[in-house]
Amino acid sequence: MNIQEKLLALGISEQEMLHKLRGAYNTSFFHIYIAGDFNTNLNLISQQDRGTFIHEYIHYWQNIGTLWGLATSILNYEMMLKLREEIAVLDEIKLPYSISPTERMKRLDSIFRVGNGFFNDRQFYGVKIDQTKRIGIKTGVKIVEGKNMPIISLIITFENNVTNTLELGAHIIKESMAALYQSLVDPDAGHDDIPYNVVRILCKHNYPSLYDNKKLLICCCYAALFSMTPGDTLISLLAKAEKEQITDGMQLFADYIDSSTIAVEQKKGISVTDFFDGMANHFLKTLDKNLLAQLDYIKTVLERVRLSNRMLPLLTVLYEEKTDCISIENLNEIINWLGIPYVQTQNCGHHNPATATKPAEEIVEGDDSMDVLELIAVEAMYLFLTKECPLRCCPLYGMMCSESPLSKPECFDTPWLGKDCIFTIVSSPLELHKKNIHW
Repeated sequence: MNIQEKLLALGISEQEMLHKLRGAYNTSFFHIYIAGDFNTNLNLISQQDRGTFIHEYIHYWQNIGTLWGLATSILNYEMMLKLREEIAVLDEIKLPYSISPTERMKRLDSIFRVGNGFFNDRQFYGVKIDQTKRIGIKTGVKIVEGKNMPIISLIITFENNVTNTLELGAHIIKESMAALYQSLVDPDAGHDDIPYNVVRILCKHNYPSLYDNKKLLICCCYAALFSMTPGDTLISLLAKAEKEQITDGMQLFADYIDSSTIAVEQKKGISVTDFFDGMANHFLKTLDKNLLAQLDYIKTVLERVRLSNRMLPLLTVLYEEKTDCISIENLNEIINWLGIPYVQTQNCGHHNPATATKPAEEIVEGDDSMDVLELIAVEAMYLFLTKECPLRCCPLYGMMCSESPLSKPECFDTPWLGKDCIFTIVSSPLELHKKNIHW
C-alpha cells in the first residue's frame, strides 16, 4: 500500500492529496513526510524538495522550540499514557476506544482548541483572497473554565465575493510562518491563501510597512507561539512593529521574550525563558514515561533549543543573509546542529536520526536513535486503538512495513498478533492478545 492508497483508505480525497502531499510534519512525533527526494546534504536535492523539507522542518522546530509546541505535545503524551492506564485493567475492549480524560486534560484541550483557531483548510482549497479589500480584524473573548481568553476574528473577502470570518490562531500562524520561510528557500513555491498566506495578506492594508518584510513576519509568528493566545499576541506584535516602524524582527522577538512573564498558579510571573526550560523538562519527563527506549536524539535536540542557550539559528540566519534568500550552506549547518528527525519519502525511503550516545566520527550504519522509532510506533498503536478508520490497518504498514519482511496478514485488524514487529513490541505491555477486542 503506497501513501496515496493509505490516505484514500483514511477518507482523504484526491483533491486533498493534491494540496497536502508535497510534505507533512506529524506534530509531537518527530516525523516528516516528503513527496520527493531527501538527502541530509540539502545541496543534493532540488530547490522544490529543499523548500518542502524546510517548510516541514519549521513545523518540527515550532514543535520543540516554542511553548505552544511543547504544551500541546505534553497533552498528547499524557493522553497516550491515559490510554495505557485504562486498557491495562480491561478484559474487553471495543474499538475505536474512547479515553476518559481527566478534568485537567479537558481544560487544557479547551484552551488549545481556542488558541489553535481556524483549522479546517479543506473548504478553501483553490480559493483566493481578494487582496484589493482589507481584511477586517475583530477582537473578542471566549470563556474557558470561567476565564476570558482573547480571540481575534478575521473577516476575509475572497475573489468569488464570498466573505468568511476565520479565527486567527496557532494553526494559521504556524502555516504562514512555514510558508514565509519556504519562500526564502524556494521563491517559486506556491500555496493556497488559506492558511499559508493569511498573515502576509493581513498586513497589506492593516500593517502596510510590514507586507514585504518577510523576515520580520517570521519573527513575529515565532514569538506568538510563546503564548497560549497566539492570535491575540501576533496582532499586538504586528501593531507594535507598524506603529514604532520596527524593521528588525530579531530585536522585536528578543524584546517580547525578555519583557514577558507567565503567571503560574496565582504566583508571581516567571520569565518566558525560565518557563520554557521547565516546560522542556516536563516534555522529556512525560515522553520518557511513554517509551521503553532511553531518550537519546530527542533529549539532545531539546537541550539545544532551550531559550536559555540564547541560540536561535533559524532566526539569526535571516539577518546574516543580505538578500531575501537563505544559502544552502547555512541551511546545512543549521539542520546539522538542530538535528533532523525521522524523514520518510514518497517511495518509502527514510532517514532515522543517529544515536547521540556516540561521537559523530564513531557512528556507523545502524546506529539509530531508538527513541524516535519507538515514539512513531507508540503513536501508531494509539491511533489504531482510538481512531475510526475505514481500513482497519496498522498505521505503520503504509509508512514502513508494506514492502518489508515485517509485513504480515495481521497488519490488518490484529497487528498485535503474528510475528514480532514494531507494533507487537510497543503493545506487549498491554497484553492485547489476552483481551476480547472487537469493533
